[in-house]
Amino acid sequence: MSQNPYWQPRRPAAETEPNLSVRRVENPPMPIHEDRSPSVAMEHQATILRNQLNRAESLIRFLFGGLTWLIAVRMLLMLITANPENTITRLTFALTGPFMAPFEVDMAGFVAITFYAMLTWFIIKVMCLILYNPNAPIRPTSPRRDKTSEFRIR
Repeated sequence: MSQNPYWQPRRPAAETEPNLSVRRVENPPMPIHEDRSPSVAMEHQATILRNQLNRAESLIRFLFGGLTWLIAVRMLLMLITANPENTITRLTFALTGPFMAPFEVDMAGFVAITFYAMLTWFIIKVMCLILYNPNAPIRPTSPRRDKTSEFRIR
């Protein structure tokens, strides 16, 4: 078995490291962020739920915002009487057609935008009313340590 020329056996610590006389603490106090009491667990669960609600709200706002922009593009294409055989025009009309079907009146785009904006607001408010706990304290999902430490080496 040949030895790797880059490998060197590890030397004992006494040969390589200076002897620093550091006092060891037998039972150091537990950091605050690692407290495992039931209230901390409930706060953590509330924080996770709050983050999930924020993500769901962002997704709903993104989807309905995209729909609103597509309806606005549809209205613009209708206003300039775009060629219906154009690929972008056909795609826009195909994507917004099912959402515009309930509003077959003049100015249907404005009515649809208003309706879907109110529907977005309603869904988010119902979701928050059902799942959100306003009494839960706000804590970050990942506890961060302060830059200063309680332990000092003297």
